[in-house]
Amino acid sequence: NHACSHLKVKTVFSVEIANMKSAFEIGKNVGNVHEYWHGTRAFNLLSILKSGLIIPSTNASNVTGRMFGNGVYFSSESTKSLNYSYGYWGGGSRDSNCFMLLADVAMGKYHIPNGPINKVPHGFDSCWAKGNRSGVMNDECIVYSQHQIDMKYLIEFE
Repeated sequence: NHACSHLKVKTVFSVEIANMKSAFEIGKNVGNVHEYWHGTRAFNLLSILKSGLIIPSTNASNVTGRMFGNGVYFSSESTKSLNYSYGYWGGGSRDSNCFMLLADVAMGKYHIPNGPINKVPHGFDSCWAKGNRSGVMNDECIVYSQHQIDMKYLIEFE
């Protein structure tokens, strides 16, 4: 039912970003590691491949949303992330060539909110916004430290 469901996989690339991989060696110790999807617009891709995923500053203009605070957003559902790549929520034009990342994400002890929050309570490593419970239709998983992420694959869609 997602707007991007017509897109097809074109190419799958293995990705290793040295600084993310080494940071994840420490970050993965929070445990509860899962493979999750991250969608991004094509114009962000070179920056991500050069420097890894970052947590944008509060006043950054190139952020799609921050419903659960400043963090890196993932989903267990590929089409949820692909909608971000496609430009569904960004307004303006849609991208016919889209890219999505598959990453190991160390969730550690996660907080499940009942709605939008600015920050997870003390003692939690991440946020798991559950579909139809946390104010979203599809699950979103948010980490607040880049050390909890290791990208593995880049998937190109057309």
